[in-house]
Amino acid sequence: MLHVENLVCRYGKIEAVSGISLDVGEGQIVALVGANGAGKSSTIQSIAGHVLGAEGRITLAGEDITALPPRERVRKGVAIAPEGRRLFRDLTVHENLSMGGFCRPREREAANLKRVLDLFPRLAERIHSRAENLSGGEQQMVTIGRAMMSEPRLLLIDELSLGLMPKNVDLCYEAILRLKREGLSILVVEQNTTKALQVADHAYVLSSGRLIWKGTAAEARDDPSVIQAYIGSSAH
Repeated sequence: MLHVENLVCRYGKIEAVSGISLDVGEGQIVALVGANGAGKSSTIQSIAGHVLGAEGRITLAGEDITALPPRERVRKGVAIAPEGRRLFRDLTVHENLSMGGFCRPREREAANLKRVLDLFPRLAERIHSRAENLSGGEQQMVTIGRAMMSEPRLLLIDELSLGLMPKNVDLCYEAILRLKREGLSILVVEQNTTKALQVADHAYVLSSGRLIWKGTAAEARDDPSVIQAYIGSSAH
């Protein structure tokens, strides 16, 4: 579904991502892990089109999307749940979710909304609440739900568990496992390596903008020292 080849991302003279390559297969969950500042968010923002890569190539289902702006990538099937949620705080849950479907025909909104509320029943109870009045876990559910309203083929989630209570982390991971079973491809950026490896098919480890390890999540689970050797205490 996704192929990233030799991606380089720079901010001025600073190179945040140094020639990394990764793949996400159809219906797979792939974890992109590493310590804070490793280049994970720059990578995922480049895939979404919010940060332009200085070099490299990105394809979605075989189609080159490297030069497309973010809105066109959304239309092609790329959606992102960004770090920090970034909801419209003065809008309701319903209004935030509706914003996620801006590029799809209005007549499909009701079906997409039902799918999101089936995924996160808690949001049905909070549908008319303003985003600023939600808990962190509820906000993350809205963020993922907003991305799902665009009918993605590839879902990017940046720091899924950051700042959430363990119960809400579990609920969000249960949701993405369900989406995987439905055939969605998912790339998850995480510092919570242990949790990510419980659900992922494959894992990539970044350090200082470079890819330093890749393999199956099962390999990493069977020998946690492999990951810990690269990112130390952040593996926990």
